[in-house]
Amino acid sequence: MKFIHAADAHIDSPFVGLKKASTNLWTTIHESTFTAFEKLVQTAIDEAVDFVLLVGDSFDQEAQSLQVQNFLKQQFERLNAVEIPVYLSYGNHDYWDPNQIHFDFPKNVHVFTTAVEAKTLTTKAQETVTIVGFSYGQRWLETDQTTQFPPRAATTYTIGTLHGSQSTTSDADHYAPFTLSELNQLQYDYWALGHIHKRQILQERPYVIYPGNLQGRHKNEPGEKGFYLVTAQAGQFELEFKPTTVIEWQRQRFEIPENPSLNQLQEALSQQLAQSETASLVALELTHAERLSSDLIQRVNNGELLAYLQAALESSAVMHWPYALKLQFAAQQQFSQIDQAYWQSAADKIFTPDYILEKAQPLLKEKFIREALEEPDFQDDLKTAAETILQEKKLED
Repeated sequence: MKFIHAADAHIDSPFVGLKKASTNLWTTIHESTFTAFEKLVQTAIDEAVDFVLLVGDSFDQEAQSLQVQNFLKQQFERLNAVEIPVYLSYGNHDYWDPNQIHFDFPKNVHVFTTAVEAKTLTTKAQETVTIVGFSYGQRWLETDQTTQFPPRAATTYTIGTLHGSQSTTSDADHYAPFTLSELNQLQYDYWALGHIHKRQILQERPYVIYPGNLQGRHKNEPGEKGFYLVTAQAGQFELEFKPTTVIEWQRQRFEIPENPSLNQLQEALSQQLAQSETASLVALELTHAERLSSDLIQRVNNGELLAYLQAALESSAVMHWPYALKLQFAAQQQFSQIDQAYWQSAADKIFTPDYILEKAQPLLKEKFIREALEEPDFQDDLKTAAETILQEKKLED
């Protein structure tokens, strides 16, 4: 048996805030989720897999455009032409809404309903496979769906598909929470997970796996993305990660030379960006910021240097785009021990998700503000900005 386990394609993700990129690069960025999915389909055809599992959030939002639906239909038709079945579930982003217009997919596509159900197939090697799963019918699904999963079937293999997150002790279990012990009790042969965009193997016997998403969509999704090609023989599973990344989110460090001019700094940064071997969106951390003049420090902090660097690249064919510049000062430029102690004490209380959300309460009614404040590293960025301003003032003293 050979199959593809993929999730979270998020086709047509908007990539907000990157439209200043050069025309060629922006085209690559905008088309990246489409291109990544095409790579998956081509691999399925080349490897002659028995089936493809798509475990939620193939679309980026619940209201899918006709263009995106048609694209996915065309890709499924490519698989149908070579008789490769697809088992599709809808997740929290693209949850099933019967009031929306939906294209009819070709006959090889089997869509899970909002109730847990089992589907069976027979592979080319005459192995019987049971695939169990469900789709979201709303944005949040706070009930544990594993209680509805049937015991292992009397087929050669039983595979569970689940778009959700591991249960926690907090009140944030909005996405079909589960525990490993619950999955193990069902005695399935493989658990194909979705929802978490970071590639993770939670367990090996049986495999419980998040493949991650096909293409990083923002700075918190750096590195190579893709899916798993899974082969099973005599009950033994082998995994092969297949990358689909079109453009990679990267974090790079750049050491500032002694007292550089604006032009020298811009040229040096441009040269470093050009060394990337793949198309990339880069956050640059500028180390030894104490070597900059106070004027240049200010121009980094207010975004002028980043805009200047982007403008220099805008009309070029370079496929590397800086989206952030951050200053890092050397250890000797840190606060005195007593200042550092007071700062750390205050920072630990202030730069926390709860404190930030409490103070920003009047703004949270705006969805885009709430989502920005809830970003995992937002408080770290805020803390870094505060530290940079204090370091700048220290250099002026």
